[in-house]
Amino acid sequence: MANPRWTALCGGGVLLATASALALGPPIEGQEGGLIAQREHVGLFRQERPQARIYERAGRISRVYGKAFSTGATPEASAERFRLDHARMFGVEPQDLLPVGPFKDGRHLQPIMYDRDTGEYKFTGVYYTQYEGPVPVFRSRLTLLTRNEPGYPLVLAGVDLRNLGGFAVNPAALGAINAAAHQATVLAVDPRLIEFTEPEYVIWAGVDDMIVAPRLAVTFVGDSGIQDIDRDKWLYVTDAATGAILYRENQILEVDVIGNVSAMATEVSGAEQCEAEVATPMPYARVTIGAEQTFADANGDYTLPNAGAGDVLVESAVRGQYFVVTNIASGGSDALLTQTVTPPGPANFMHNSGNEQFTRGEVNAYVQANVVRDFAL
Repeated sequence: MANPRWTALCGGGVLLATASALALGPPIEGQEGGLIAQREHVGLFRQERPQARIYERAGRISRVYGKAFSTGATPEASAERFRLDHARMFGVEPQDLLPVGPFKDGRHLQPIMYDRDTGEYKFTGVYYTQYEGPVPVFRSRLTLLTRNEPGYPLVLAGVDLRNLGGFAVNPAALGAINAAAHQATVLAVDPRLIEFTEPEYVIWAGVDDMIVAPRLAVTFVGDSGIQDIDRDKWLYVTDAATGAILYRENQILEVDVIGNVSAMATEVSGAEQCEAEVATPMPYARVTIGAEQTFADANGDYTLPNAGAGDVLVESAVRGQYFVVTNIASGGSDALLTQTVTPPGPANFMHNSGNEQFTRGEVNAYVQANVVRDFAL
């Protein structure tokens, strides 16, 4: 699995040459003049920020990174300054980028990369979605990453935006959506679908490396409702006027859960009264989601297979691949940590976080038993 810290921020790309001109093409109808202006804005950005670097993929800028290319009094202020000054280098107008994130609640500010040593986050992600009038562009995103330090320097821009050329939404076309007509189109492809989400207007301009002319479209998800291996669940994008299928994507996904299992264990081999308790990996610890299980590596890191993408309950007890600790002194109540996460997580566990007598005894026994085993081997 990809590292979850960066999945939402970094797309693949090919390093551009250092010349000021970009390929930015081939253009679709109506884009030609806009691409000339876009190249000019890229050139201006290079002049102002010569130490910044730009990646391009399939004729579109996908990433800007390097020495800070914006600052502000807050993460949002730093991001806003960049949006207002440089949105046109991506072929969009600043007012077309609205502070709407890719999350269910639409939030556009997200702390990123928690630092256990300081108890603070190293970065803040500021998210924008591209709109044409009142309609969002399908899966468009601008993610700006600022460092959480004075001036909140902007050091990375993850870009998935579309140059719409002269395309504009006709307000008269934004009436009530005839959901039944669009559903009928997709049922001809997959007649097993019986449940549908509420359709929503989007601007379809392609995904990933597609280069297509923008148009008004409708998106929704169809579900067969069968909770077994034969279940069908598809996301559709259909033409708003004709109902023709423009894009279809399988929503039955398997996303593994990743994380770490550690414990506040007594340092080295001294008695608990003589040594401090410090965060210590629990090697080979067992982690479960229902009947599915896996074992961590020597550093307590694990990847747990998961047949789905919805929220799951992850459990970690003081047991592993080689040893099981039973807490008789506390009446048989063995330590068990649980947390609900959205895959891939991470689901990180810290046993004995309260540093209590019996749980401390459990983790010390587990950690030292594995130390002896590893030494013996």
